[in-house]
Amino acid sequence: LRTHVIYNLSPLLSSNFLNATLKLDKELEGMETRPPRWRKCVAAVKHALPGLCDELYVQKRFSHAARRDAETMMEQLREAFISNLGDVTWMDNATKQAALVKANAIEFNIGAAASSPPILDNYPVSPASYFDNSMLAYHRKL
Repeated sequence: LRTHVIYNLSPLLSSNFLNATLKLDKELEGMETRPPRWRKCVAAVKHALPGLCDELYVQKRFSHAARRDAETMMEQLREAFISNLGDVTWMDNATKQAALVKANAIEFNIGAAASSPPILDNYPVSPASYFDNSMLAYHRKL
């Protein structure tokens, strides 16, 4: 168990731990080099703050018109599904009613959620310690 903890935390520690992990990965998996640092950083942010990277991408690359068009399309799909329920012969009425309730309860998050989780409003990130930031993210799962 201790070995698993050390192995899983090694990317958060000094280069000595990273080098030791690379040696182990080389023996076990044939990995020759570590992934580029930028890839590690992006993966860490996406893991610690899910949806935040996506939200930033959407703000920059996904127009309001594209979002509106996608939402319209999804609404049309929902309406077609609901309309089709009346013609379905293999469902009893109780199942059709349950399907209708579920269809109406679907929330579309096109591109990104409408708002960020409140936890991000006061999320303390320190430039001094990658390890501390990672532990904070681990304990404050969104």
